[in-house]
Amino acid sequence: MSDTNVDLRAKVLIAEDDTIVALDLQGMITRLGYDVVQIVNTPQTAVVSALRFRPDIVLIDMGLAGTPDAVDVAREINGQLDIPVVFCVGTPDIASLTRTKNLDYATYLLKPINPDSLSTTLDTVLYKYKLERRVRQAEAQFRKLADTCGLLTYFTERGAAAEWRWSPSAGLETERGSLSDTVRERLAEGIAATSAGGIPEKVNFILPRPDGAWAVIGILDRADGRLRGLVIPLNDLPG
Repeated sequence: MSDTNVDLRAKVLIAEDDTIVALDLQGMITRLGYDVVQIVNTPQTAVVSALRFRPDIVLIDMGLAGTPDAVDVAREINGQLDIPVVFCVGTPDIASLTRTKNLDYATYLLKPINPDSLSTTLDTVLYKYKLERRVRQAEAQFRKLADTCGLLTYFTERGAAAEWRWSPSAGLETERGSLSDTVRERLAEGIAATSAGGIPEKVNFILPRPDGAWAVIGILDRADGRLRGLVIPLNDLPG
Protein backbone atom coordinates (compact mmCIF):
# COMPACT_ATOMS: atom_id res chain seq x y z
CA MET A 1 0.00 0.00 0.00
CA SER A 2 1.30 3.43 -0.85
CA ASP A 3 2.41 5.44 2.20
CA THR A 4 1.61 8.67 0.38
CA ASN A 5 -2.02 7.94 -0.53
CA VAL A 6 -4.01 6.88 2.49
CA ASP A 7 -7.24 6.81 0.47
CA LEU A 8 -6.17 3.71 -1.45
CA ARG A 9 -7.77 0.49 -0.23
CA ALA A 10 -5.28 -2.24 0.65
CA LYS A 11 -5.27 -5.17 -1.78
CA VAL A 12 -5.49 -8.72 -0.47
CA LEU A 13 -4.79 -12.00 -2.28
CA ILE A 14 -6.47 -15.14 -0.87
CA ALA A 15 -4.86 -18.55 -1.42
CA GLU A 16 -7.38 -21.13 -0.14
CA ASP A 17 -8.51 -24.44 -1.70
CA ASP A 18 -11.77 -24.67 0.27
CA THR A 19 -14.27 -22.65 -1.77
CA ILE A 20 -16.66 -21.99 1.11
CA VAL A 21 -13.87 -20.79 3.40
CA ALA A 22 -12.41 -18.63 0.62
CA LEU A 23 -15.72 -16.92 -0.12
CA ASP A 24 -16.35 -16.37 3.57
CA LEU A 25 -12.93 -14.73 3.88
CA GLN A 26 -13.60 -12.59 0.84
CA GLY A 27 -16.83 -11.31 2.37
CA MET A 28 -15.21 -10.45 5.69
CA ILE A 29 -12.21 -8.76 4.05
CA THR A 30 -14.41 -6.66 1.78
CA ARG A 31 -16.61 -5.54 4.68
CA LEU A 32 -13.46 -4.51 6.57
CA GLY A 33 -12.60 -2.07 3.79
CA TYR A 34 -10.00 -4.05 1.86
CA ASP A 35 -10.09 -5.16 -1.80
CA VAL A 36 -9.71 -8.84 -2.68
CA VAL A 37 -7.78 -8.93 -5.95
CA GLN A 38 -8.22 -12.67 -6.53
CA ILE A 39 -8.92 -16.04 -4.92
CA VAL A 40 -6.57 -18.89 -5.93
CA ASN A 41 -6.57 -22.52 -4.89
CA THR A 42 -3.10 -23.86 -5.84
CA PRO A 43 0.46 -22.96 -4.84
CA GLN A 44 1.47 -22.21 -8.42
CA THR A 45 -1.38 -19.79 -9.08
CA ALA A 46 -0.71 -18.09 -5.74
CA VAL A 47 2.77 -17.07 -6.89
CA VAL A 48 1.62 -16.09 -10.38
CA SER A 49 -1.28 -14.00 -9.04
CA ALA A 50 0.91 -12.29 -6.45
CA LEU A 51 3.38 -11.22 -9.14
CA ARG A 52 0.54 -10.10 -11.42
CA PHE A 53 -1.61 -8.14 -8.95
CA ARG A 54 1.09 -7.12 -6.44
CA PRO A 55 -1.22 -7.17 -3.40
CA ASP A 56 -0.42 -5.41 -0.13
CA ILE A 57 -0.91 -8.62 1.84
CA VAL A 58 -1.42 -12.35 1.13
CA LEU A 59 -3.66 -14.69 3.13
CA ILE A 60 -2.60 -18.29 2.50
CA ASP A 61 -4.00 -21.54 3.88
CA MET A 62 -1.22 -23.37 5.72
CA GLY A 63 -2.68 -26.65 4.43
CA LEU A 64 -2.93 -25.51 0.80
CA ALA A 65 -2.73 -28.68 -1.29
CA GLY A 66 0.01 -29.02 -3.87
CA THR A 67 3.70 -28.47 -4.38
CA PRO A 68 5.48 -26.37 -3.20
CA ASP A 69 3.82 -26.14 0.18
CA ALA A 70 2.39 -22.96 1.72
CA VAL A 71 5.59 -21.95 3.51
CA ASP A 72 7.70 -22.24 0.35
CA VAL A 73 5.07 -20.31 -1.61
CA ALA A 74 5.12 -17.58 1.02
CA ARG A 75 8.92 -17.52 0.94
CA GLU A 76 8.93 -17.01 -2.82
CA ILE A 77 6.29 -14.27 -2.69
CA ASN A 78 7.99 -12.59 0.26
CA GLY A 79 11.35 -12.70 -1.48
CA GLN A 80 10.18 -11.28 -4.80
CA LEU A 81 7.68 -8.69 -3.56
CA ASP A 82 8.70 -8.00 0.05
CA ILE A 83 5.08 -8.04 1.26
CA PRO A 84 3.51 -9.47 4.43
CA VAL A 85 1.96 -12.95 4.48
CA VAL A 86 -0.69 -14.24 6.89
CA PHE A 87 -1.01 -18.01 7.27
CA CYS A 88 -4.50 -19.36 8.00
CA VAL A 89 -3.96 -22.34 10.29
CA GLY A 90 -6.50 -25.05 11.03
CA THR A 91 -4.47 -27.49 13.12
CA PRO A 92 -1.23 -25.92 14.40
CA ASP A 93 1.84 -27.74 13.10
CA ILE A 94 4.93 -26.82 15.12
CA ALA A 95 7.33 -27.81 12.35
CA SER A 96 5.58 -25.63 9.76
CA LEU A 97 5.17 -22.68 12.12
CA THR A 98 8.87 -22.88 12.99
CA ARG A 99 9.75 -22.57 9.29
CA THR A 100 7.78 -19.32 9.04
CA LYS A 101 10.08 -17.61 11.58
CA ASN A 102 12.62 -17.01 8.82
CA LEU A 103 10.11 -15.01 6.79
CA ASP A 104 9.85 -11.23 6.97
CA TYR A 105 6.40 -9.83 7.84
CA ALA A 106 4.78 -13.24 8.46
CA THR A 107 2.11 -14.08 11.02
CA TYR A 108 -0.83 -16.48 11.35
CA LEU A 109 -4.54 -16.70 12.09
CA LEU A 110 -6.25 -19.69 13.68
CA LYS A 111 -9.30 -21.13 11.96
CA PRO A 112 -12.21 -20.68 12.18
CA ILE A 113 -11.45 -17.03 11.45
CA ASN A 114 -13.79 -14.37 12.80
CA PRO A 115 -14.06 -10.73 11.65
CA ASP A 116 -12.53 -9.30 14.84
CA SER A 117 -9.35 -11.39 14.72
CA LEU A 118 -9.07 -10.86 10.97
CA SER A 119 -9.42 -7.09 11.31
CA THR A 120 -6.86 -6.88 14.12
CA THR A 121 -4.37 -9.04 12.27
CA LEU A 122 -4.62 -7.22 8.93
CA ASP A 123 -4.37 -3.78 10.54
CA THR A 124 -1.43 -4.76 12.76
CA VAL A 125 0.54 -6.55 10.04
CA LEU A 126 0.18 -3.71 7.55
CA TYR A 127 1.04 -1.08 10.17
CA LYS A 128 4.20 -2.91 11.28
CA TYR A 129 5.17 -3.57 7.67
CA LYS A 130 4.94 0.10 6.69
CA LEU A 131 6.76 1.19 9.85
CA GLU A 132 9.64 -1.27 9.37
CA ARG A 133 9.91 -0.36 5.69
CA ARG A 134 10.26 3.32 6.57
CA VAL A 135 13.02 2.49 9.06
CA ARG A 136 14.85 0.43 6.46
CA GLN A 137 14.56 3.22 3.92
CA ALA A 138 15.96 5.72 6.42
CA GLU A 139 18.86 3.40 7.21
CA ALA A 140 19.59 2.88 3.51
CA GLN A 141 19.57 6.61 2.88
CA PHE A 142 21.97 7.21 5.77
CA ARG A 143 24.39 4.52 4.56
CA LYS A 144 24.24 5.86 1.01
CA LEU A 145 24.89 9.36 2.29
CA ALA A 146 27.78 8.22 4.46
CA ASP A 147 29.32 6.13 1.66
CA THR A 148 28.88 8.47 -1.29
CA CYS A 149 28.48 12.03 -0.07
CA GLY A 150 31.64 13.96 -0.88
CA LEU A 151 30.73 16.65 1.66
CA LEU A 152 30.76 14.20 4.55
CA THR A 153 34.02 12.71 3.30
CA TYR A 154 35.50 16.21 3.10
CA PHE A 155 34.38 16.99 6.64
CA THR A 156 35.86 13.82 8.14
CA GLU A 157 39.10 13.98 6.17
CA ARG A 158 39.65 17.66 7.03
CA GLY A 159 38.95 17.08 10.71
CA ALA A 160 35.73 19.09 10.72
CA ALA A 161 33.69 16.05 11.74
CA ALA A 162 34.20 12.58 13.15
CA GLU A 163 32.29 9.38 12.42
CA TRP A 164 31.47 7.22 15.43
CA ARG A 165 29.68 4.07 16.53
CA TRP A 166 28.29 3.24 19.96
CA SER A 167 26.57 0.51 21.96
CA PRO A 168 25.96 0.14 25.72
CA SER A 169 28.35 -2.82 25.90
CA ALA A 170 31.19 -1.58 23.68
CA GLY A 171 30.91 2.13 24.40
CA LEU A 172 32.05 4.80 21.94
CA GLU A 173 34.43 4.06 19.07
CA THR A 174 35.69 6.52 16.47
CA GLU A 175 35.65 5.18 12.91
CA ARG A 176 36.89 8.21 10.95
CA GLY A 177 38.25 11.54 12.05
CA SER A 178 39.64 12.33 15.50
CA LEU A 179 38.22 13.45 18.82
CA SER A 180 39.95 14.68 21.94
CA ASP A 181 39.51 12.69 25.13
CA THR A 182 37.26 15.42 26.54
CA VAL A 183 35.02 15.43 23.48
CA ARG A 184 34.87 11.63 23.45
CA GLU A 185 33.86 11.58 27.11
CA ARG A 186 31.13 14.19 26.66
CA LEU A 187 29.89 12.58 23.46
CA ALA A 188 29.67 9.14 25.10
CA GLU A 189 27.82 10.61 28.07
CA GLY A 190 25.39 12.46 25.79
CA ILE A 191 24.62 9.40 23.67
CA ALA A 192 24.15 7.21 26.75
CA ALA A 193 21.82 9.77 28.33
CA THR A 194 19.79 10.13 25.14
CA SER A 195 19.59 6.36 24.74
CA ALA A 196 18.36 5.82 28.32
CA GLY A 197 20.19 2.51 28.68
CA GLY A 198 18.96 1.01 25.42
CA ILE A 199 19.66 1.44 21.71
CA PRO A 200 17.16 3.75 19.99
CA GLU A 201 16.41 3.97 16.29
CA LYS A 202 18.14 7.38 16.10
CA VAL A 203 19.73 10.16 18.14
CA ASN A 204 19.92 13.87 17.37
CA PHE A 205 21.13 16.39 19.92
CA ILE A 206 23.46 19.33 20.55
CA LEU A 207 26.46 19.39 22.92
CA PRO A 208 27.52 22.92 23.97
CA ARG A 209 31.18 23.95 24.06
CA PRO A 210 32.92 27.24 25.01
CA ASP A 211 33.19 28.55 21.43
CA GLY A 212 30.03 27.01 19.96
CA ALA A 213 28.54 23.53 19.94
CA TRP A 214 28.74 20.05 18.45
CA ALA A 215 25.85 18.60 16.46
CA VAL A 216 25.45 14.87 17.10
CA ILE A 217 23.44 12.68 14.72
CA GLY A 218 23.17 8.91 14.49
CA ILE A 219 20.92 6.00 13.54
CA LEU A 220 20.73 2.35 14.47
CA ASP A 221 22.72 0.01 12.23
CA ARG A 222 20.77 -3.26 12.37
CA ALA A 223 23.70 -5.18 10.91
CA ASP A 224 25.70 -4.96 14.16
CA GLY A 225 23.14 -3.50 16.59
CA ARG A 226 25.10 -0.29 17.16
CA LEU A 227 24.38 3.39 16.69
CA ARG A 228 26.41 4.98 13.90
CA GLY A 229 26.70 8.70 13.23
CA LEU A 230 28.66 11.93 13.09
CA VAL A 231 29.72 14.65 15.50
CA ILE A 232 30.08 18.00 13.71
CA PRO A 233 31.48 21.25 15.18
CA LEU A 234 29.12 24.08 14.31
CA ASN A 235 31.80 26.75 13.84
CA ASP A 236 35.51 27.23 13.12
CA LEU A 237 35.48 24.67 10.29
CA PRO A 238 38.75 24.34 8.35
CA GLY A 239 38.89 26.42 5.19
